[in-house]
Amino acid sequence: MNGSNDEAALEATMLGGPDGESVTSWRLWVVPLSAGIFAGAAIFEVLPYAYARAGLRTVAWAIAGLLAFTAIHKGLDALGHQGAGWASTLGMWLHSFLEGIVTATGYGVSVAIGVLLSVGLVAHLIPEATALVAVLRRTGLSMRQAVVRTVMSWALVIAGFLVVKYLLPLLAPPVLGAGMAFGAGGLAYLAIVSWTGRRGGLTGSLLAAASGAALMGLVHLA
Repeated sequence: MNGSNDEAALEATMLGGPDGESVTSWRLWVVPLSAGIFAGAAIFEVLPYAYARAGLRTVAWAIAGLLAFTAIHKGLDALGHQGAGWASTLGMWLHSFLEGIVTATGYGVSVAIGVLLSVGLVAHLIPEATALVAVLRRTGLSMRQAVVRTVMSWALVIAGFLVVKYLLPLLAPPVLGAGMAFGAGGLAYLAIVSWTGRRGGLTGSLLAAASGAALMGLVHLA
């Protein structure tokens, strides 16, 4: 009996990571913090932007995005691949590509708006990139693999910008709003995957998630 209690106490303070390494107690809160960051980005940044352009259709597109990335996850799992890892990656890549499109659209309105959007983009992509690394590590990827996929998300921001600036005319607001809402569904998926992958206690996890969401809210206000 004492042996099982000792094992439970040890697990509460030091858990095995994806590669079998020990995880110190403070790292228990990184994953739920990531969940809050993704949820906060969707709630404070993406969905208001989408709603202003697509109206009530935002809800339907956001749900479609969430279901699409969940289906990708389940489908890849059924094929024997890392469903959570790849669906999370694709969700962030889509979000990043759309953010590049939004920024380019801002420059199409005025240089001042474009600069403001660029500053906001960098400010909120930094915590999102950090959160993505944490989530991908939790799904079993190595640090190198997680960082490479995260760096690709920044490359897709640039790709989205260049596509609008040089290849396509400015997108109509309803189309852009629908795309952003779909991307918000991807962020919601990331938040859910992060939350379900937590290892810490419920109270601490909730506090960490709330802190992540609050951080994104402050970034948006700034």
